[in-house]
Amino acid sequence: MAARIIPEVNGRALGWADVVVNIGGVAVNGITGISYSDVETMTNVYGIGQYPVARSYGNITASASITLYIDEVEAIIKSSPTGRLQDILPFDIIVQFVRDGKAEVTHRIRKAQFKENKIELKPALDGEPKNATFELIVSHIEWK
Repeated sequence: MAARIIPEVNGRALGWADVVVNIGGVAVNGITGISYSDVETMTNVYGIGQYPVARSYGNITASASITLYIDEVEAIIKSSPTGRLQDILPFDIIVQFVRDGKAEVTHRIRKAQFKENKIELKPALDGEPKNATFELIVSHIEWK
């Protein structure tokens, strides 16, 4: 059985405490989750025989979502000219893994916009602050 390998940088695995997120150039502390990915259309090209002889590549579709505490959502809403998150101009989201004041990894989610305006409120017995998850539309992701 192969040993489980945990990615480490300088002998220490990166964790949530090492993440710094900037939205439109402003550090966001009330974030509880972020997810982003891109998918490229790929198609096998066939010639003679049963197996592909080449591969064609198409569009890259990026997606992202962000989970924020309600207080953070309200602060962002105040920056909207209409009070709707969807009316905020496109912005970049920069996600960094920072250790000892130095960015080890930087990803840029480009030209993001909120696709919805909402508040999710549910009773919580544990006293945890309320948060909401928002789907974003994005142009592309720079992974370096």
